[in-house]
Amino acid sequence: MLKFLFSLSFLFYYNCAVFSSISQSSQSVQSVSTSLSSISTSLNSISSISSSLGSISKSSSSDKKEKEANYQKDVKDLTYLFVKSNEKSDFTSEIRNLAYKYGYYDWKNNESTYIGIGQGLKKAGVSQKEFLEVSKGISNHKQQSALLQAGFNS
Repeated sequence: MLKFLFSLSFLFYYNCAVFSSISQSSQSVQSVSTSLSSISTSLNSISSISSSLGSISKSSSSDKKEKEANYQKDVKDLTYLFVKSNEKSDFTSEIRNLAYKYGYYDWKNNESTYIGIGQGLKKAGVSQKEFLEVSKGISNHKQQSALLQAGFNS
């Protein structure tokens, strides 16, 4: 009888531990699901903003200088959004897509791309030390680094 009670209490304890573990796992899955949903919403929001930035500024530009200024402003705003939202999506592809909307297919050699990124980093409140670290990751070319710095200093 004692052996039966011991077995019964062990079974009860084991079942409680299993149910507790299942409950905790369910809560973890729900938390991950909520986080993924939030990230998805943020990415859709940034993508949507990126799309509208190009079309808003593009539709109002009539000459090359104005188009270039609008592109640079949109790059600045997109950079600011990425820094402030801590997004981990592909910043380079977002910049490329924005440039393509303006008809800039050689965007890596467009001065406004780098000036706009520098301005966006400044607008986001990035410190000089953080800027230097980020700029090393963006470009190792002297001219592009100088353009990033010019945008950051403006």
